[in-house]
Amino acid sequence: MQTKMWLKLTDSDDLISFEKETAHLYKVRIEARLVKGFWQIFKTYYNAKEVAFVEEYTTETKPEAVSVINALKRERDLAPAEIKQIKKLLGKKLTLNMERAFKEYEVEKWYFTINDDKTANFATIRYCEYIGVDIVLHDKYRYLERRILEEIINVLGLQEFGMDINKNVYFFTKRTFYKTRPKRRGVVISKIEMDYTDSQE
Repeated sequence: MQTKMWLKLTDSDDLISFEKETAHLYKVRIEARLVKGFWQIFKTYYNAKEVAFVEEYTTETKPEAVSVINALKRERDLAPAEIKQIKKLLGKKLTLNMERAFKEYEVEKWYFTINDDKTANFATIRYCEYIGVDIVLHDKYRYLERRILEEIINVLGLQEFGMDINKNVYFFTKRTFYKTRPKRRGVVISKIEMDYTDSQE
């Protein structure tokens, strides 16, 4: 199968955009806009009939936006069946089943599963001059990242401390970690190849 190439549409001080055809029924467009001091990045799957799916990210600087764009361009295109499955997942009520693994003076660790899925994920919370939240989450839940973060923060009452919350999310499959590092209101994506043999599918 011939690899579809990205076409640069715009590259200005406040707008960057790329587009390509896919092997499926959709085109994919990545667009980053500078809005009120922040870069908003959208990856949109669409055709003449509909906008099928939109991913959204935010960064503080243009170099961070470019980093996100480059990461999104390297991703495998979603098939229509995958888009349908993701939208179905997003429409479900989110329930976290949490169990504390341990608690020490400045750190605690929680295991959690999502809805009826048995896949084990975990969160480590560190308390210092800020609250550090590190979450290891299965890749199939990457599109629920924000909702899961918000739910963990609410369930554990972390906002009640009145401290800054520094969040890191690591996504795993069988042998791969994906890391998102929110910077204040922004997020930067990277991919780290690792052997994660203890993860569950």
